[in-house]
Amino acid sequence: MNFMKNYELTLILSPLLGEEEMNDLIGTLVSSLQEQGGLLSNQNIGKRTKLAYPIKKQNESNITTLTFTFNPEKLKELEVKLKENTSILRYMLLNKITKVSEIIQKTPQLRPKTDGTNVKADAKEIDEKLKEIFKEATT
Repeated sequence: MNFMKNYELTLILSPLLGEEEMNDLIGTLVSSLQEQGGLLSNQNIGKRTKLAYPIKKQNESNITTLTFTFNPEKLKELEVKLKENTSILRYMLLNKITKVSEIIQKTPQLRPKTDGTNVKADAKEIDEKLKEIFKEATT
């Protein structure tokens, strides 16, 4: 099988990394993705943020998100590289489903066609029918 899927990789990086080291780390990850046939579609390098709870005794981190297309058979190799790197506190790899918007046009509901004659009931006929209905209901 040689098909590609879309993925989103979110990295929680150590706050001990400098700006240059962080860019080098992301660059090596991107280059290893591309060496294995992946295509990077989006890269979002976030600023240092405070964590809700400590991760590996760190209260702050740099959060980075990479969106890419990759062969699912090679994911294990990528995960091994992510686990080996001690500068990555945590990572989350998601299978990103692309939404294909299909335009479904609703056909307008047409009124049933009549033979062209409008049948109008007289007020007297309607009153008589109502009286009959009320008589039946009361008896």
